[in-house]
Amino acid sequence: MVSLFALKATYGVGMEDKDSGGEWTPEQVLTLITLVASSGWPTTEPEHDNYFQRLGLRQLPGASQEGKSPTIVGGILADSASSTPLGSWMTYEDKLVGISLFLQQGEHRPATRTSDVFGSIHSLIRAGFGEPLDDTVQPSGNASALWKVNGTAIELYSHLKPPAAVQVGLTNIERTSAVERPSATGNL
Repeated sequence: MVSLFALKATYGVGMEDKDSGGEWTPEQVLTLITLVASSGWPTTEPEHDNYFQRLGLRQLPGASQEGKSPTIVGGILADSASSTPLGSWMTYEDKLVGISLFLQQGEHRPATRTSDVFGSIHSLIRAGFGEPLDDTVQPSGNASALWKVNGTAIELYSHLKPPAAVQVGLTNIERTSAVERPSATGNL
């Protein structure tokens, strides 16, 4: 398992080193993605807190919510140094399935800034993990890309309609399939 310390030494970036606006830099996003793609996903509820701490994230207290079935649980994540919601997590039978983060979000963010951040993160992921399996830009300017690395799906989105945001989705491919099978049959 790769530690955040090792990633910081390799990439020169730590999750605690936010840019001057308190937002994550593209390099910090790559560090997070690399850590998730190179480490094992937690398989029990007690492991979740330690895992999120290694990622520079924390679960907001009282934010857990059960899904359509008691086997699906989710909650809200924040940056380790903030109480502002940054994204969400989901488990299936206590196993972490996915993390979704919304970066550079806000009603008054210029779409060009969002596009630039998306492009920077996209370039870094491509340099680290190769060409995406899917890479789409819609006429509206919204964009998405997908990579699959070591059993982890890495999804990157640029949402330009206010509130503009860059979204990073990280999911365990095998566990996502386990959630989708009963969902497709209506057995959740």
